[in-house]
Amino acid sequence: MARDLRTSVRRIPRPAQTALGVASWFVLAGCLGTPVLPGDGSGSNGDGGSGGGGSGGGGSPTPITAQLNVSNPSPGLGEEVVLTCAVSPTPDGTLTYSFEPMDRLSVDARRGTARFIVDATDIGTSFSFRCSATDGEALTVRSPVRSVIPTL
Repeated sequence: MARDLRTSVRRIPRPAQTALGVASWFVLAGCLGTPVLPGDGSGSNGDGGSGGGGSGGGGSPTPITAQLNVSNPSPGLGEEVVLTCAVSPTPDGTLTYSFEPMDRLSVDARRGTARFIVDATDIGTSFSFRCSATDGEALTVRSPVRSVIPTL
């Protein structure tokens, strides 16, 4: 049975609250291009692996990812499309969300949702969307691109 990573990852303090600074928050970020939360060194980091033993941390890092969910990737004329940005595991603090491209979208930056209604000029057009989430400090993650193609 899969474990919920949000309850099995021990988080470190924000960079502003630690002497280790931003570099400690993004273990491997420069190598992988993905922000990660470092393991706690206890060997029980929820990834099914061995963790990292002993003192000073080091367990397997948990990547923070963003996923764009589309309510209907093939909507019809007059239908509403809801885009939802989901970040996992959920980091501490408040996230602000944005969507690309912004034109035609009604965005709720706090909830991570965006909406638009398909009109006649949209039929047969392919739209490519992406979302981003930031905590306003050191964390920013972007989702893969998702397509929406309105049809009749």
